[in-house]
Amino acid sequence: MTNLAHGDTNALFEVVRDLVGASTPPAEVSVHPRDSRTTVFFGSEIAVHVAHTPEEERALIAERRCFEKLGSRVSFRVPRSLGTRAMNGCMVEVRTRVVGAARGSVNTPARSQAFGMWVGRALAEMHDAFTSVDLRDLAFSETREETGSVEAMRDAVEQRLTGAARDRALRFVEHWSARERGGECFAHGAIDEFSFAFESGSGVPRGVNDLRNAGLRRPAFDLAYLCDYGEHVLRAAEEGYALRAGSRVRIAHGEVRATHAAMALSRLARLEDAAALERAVLHASRAVAESNIA
Repeated sequence: MTNLAHGDTNALFEVVRDLVGASTPPAEVSVHPRDSRTTVFFGSEIAVHVAHTPEEERALIAERRCFEKLGSRVSFRVPRSLGTRAMNGCMVEVRTRVVGAARGSVNTPARSQAFGMWVGRALAEMHDAFTSVDLRDLAFSETREETGSVEAMRDAVEQRLTGAARDRALRFVEHWSARERGGECFAHGAIDEFSFAFESGSGVPRGVNDLRNAGLRRPAFDLAYLCDYGEHVLRAAEEGYALRAGSRVRIAHGEVRATHAAMALSRLARLEDAAALERAVLHASRAVAESNIA
C-alpha cells in the first residue's frame, strides 16, 4: 500500500466506516505519502495513517500514547485516536483532526504577535507536560539528534561557503561543538505552519495535529524553527514561552539563534539539488550572522 490507488482509499474508508460509522466518503480526499507512512485525509475531520514498516508502526503507537496524555495536560486541542486495524500487512490508525485552516497568516504585526505568543505558550505547555517517568513509559529515554554531526557541518562549510561567510561559519561550528549538553524535554521537533490547525478569522492556531518528529531535545530546538518567521514572531514566541513557563525554564535568545544556525548548516550538508543548495547557502550564512556568535 505504499502507493495508494483509488481502490486503496476506498478500502481505507471502509475502515473509517467500521470505526466511526460514517456513511459516505467526503468529497475531499487527499493522500500524503511520506517515507514509511502514508496519511489520507478524509475531509477536514478524519486522518488515516498507514504504517508501512514495523518501525513506523511503533512510531504510530508512541504518537497515539503521547496524544492521549497530552490531551488532558495542555490547553490546546490535539487529535484523538478512533481505533486501529490491520490491512494488507500494514497497521492502519484512524484519528480525528483538529479542524481549522491548513495555513495561518502572519502578514500583519498584530497577527505575527498573536501567532508567536500562541506558539510560545503551547510549546511551554508541551515541554512541561511529561515527567521523567512518563518519558520512560512513552519510550522517550534517548535524546534525539537536533542537528547533523559537527564534522558534517564543518565539511559543508568548507566545501560550500566562501570568504568571510566561510570563516564566520567555521568559528560558529567550533562554538557549537563546545556547547553544554543537557536540559532536554519532550519537544515537538518540527514547528511549522503545517503542524497546526488555524482559526480562519484570526489566523491564530487552534491545536497541534502532528507529533511525528517529537522526542527528547532542548527547548530551544522548537523555538529555533520560528527564526524563519522573522524577529517579531520569534520575540513574541519567547515572550509567550516565558509567561507560561515562569521561572522554571529560561531560554536565552542567543541559544535559540545559535540552534537555528546549526540547523541551517546541517541542512546545507544534506542538499544536492543546485537550486535548493543556493538558497540553503544564503539561509545558512544569514542564520550564522544572526547568531552573533562568530
